[in-house]
Amino acid sequence: MKTAVIATALLLCVMGCFLGPGTGLDGQWGGRGVSFDARGSDVRLDFLCSRAVAPHLSMNGSGRFDGTAKVTEQSWAGPGPSILRLSGEIENGIMTLSVASVWPPQGAQRDTMIGFQSYTLLRGAAPDFHG
Repeated sequence: MKTAVIATALLLCVMGCFLGPGTGLDGQWGGRGVSFDARGSDVRLDFLCSRAVAPHLSMNGSGRFDGTAKVTEQSWAGPGPSILRLSGEIENGIMTLSVASVWPPQGAQRDTMIGFQSYTLLRGAAPDFHG
């Protein structure tokens, strides 16, 4: 019994050494004008002028992900986009995040505008909202 406990403990230690730091989306990420927090069951995004929340985003085997986020706050008066389209990739601890916003929110109209923003984020870095 004692030998089995010791063997199990050693196996867990060895596995922990090979796994290293997280390689998925989980964790806090920061970049210029954006914060990406994927520590719970959802993803919280903070931008210079708005906030959004997305359900858990899954990454494929190539390190790519996509999904949608609902805008929960904005710092300007009047209507704004309510849904953001997210897509990105993680490679060597660096996330490239593309965000598309559609206006008006129902889209597919003659005057539909789609805005694109691209961000580079680092795992564990603080966001930079200073300009």
